[in-house]
Amino acid sequence: MLELKLNELLVAFVALARIATVVAVYPLFGHQSVPAATKVGLSLFLTVLLYPSLRGMHVELPLQTVPLLLVLTREVLVGMAIGFVAAMLFAGVELGGTMVGMQMGLAIVTTMDPQTREQASLIGQAQQLVALLLFLVIDGHHFLLRALYHSFDAVPILGGSFNGTLVEKVVRMAGAIFTSGVRIGAPGMVALLLTSVALGVLARTVPQMNVFFAALPANIAIGLLVLTLSMPVFAVAFRKLYAELQVDLTSLMKLM
Repeated sequence: MLELKLNELLVAFVALARIATVVAVYPLFGHQSVPAATKVGLSLFLTVLLYPSLRGMHVELPLQTVPLLLVLTREVLVGMAIGFVAAMLFAGVELGGTMVGMQMGLAIVTTMDPQTREQASLIGQAQQLVALLLFLVIDGHHFLLRALYHSFDAVPILGGSFNGTLVEKVVRMAGAIFTSGVRIGAPGMVALLLTSVALGVLARTVPQMNVFFAALPANIAIGLLVLTLSMPVFAVAFRKLYAELQVDLTSLMKLM
């Protein structure tokens, strides 16, 4: 009876390792501005909610230290993989905003990113905050919680493997960050490119005009205007990326 109770406690603890890792890596719940006590409380709350379904798995965990640490490491890796897929969505959004900001001439205007504690583009940070709001509006956090729940069916405790196909899939998904950034920043990038062409033609037509002096405020004004007007396009592109996130996360869990 005592061993049975101990095994149930270990199952809950191992599940907590996966859940806490997802909460820590996921951009919304794992943001540095979220207090650590809130993350811990959310992880414990989700573990309590999922524990009844975990009890039906009849998992016999090893009581030795080294095998148990290996099981915990595997669960942490599974949680990192789930959170990493969601993090790549917002990384692509921030990259798109960064590229637009550089074309606007705001490459030196940076702010401290509380997530990475590094300097980040102001436009990229603004677009990432808008993306987080859209993610909440379309109930994206609900999908992540459902994915976390189904992950214990797709990748049960003591089950799953990390093979070459899985690594290749993760590498391809990481490379898709640049494609996502271009798709998100396309309206601003195209508008600023046309602005640069127009200023170049103006410089050839009116040599007396100091184009370099007028280019910076023109790029900033046009860039901000296009970013504002293209918000509906941004929302549509973000929804498509979110749909791709659902497919990628499902296929990733199947490969594990």
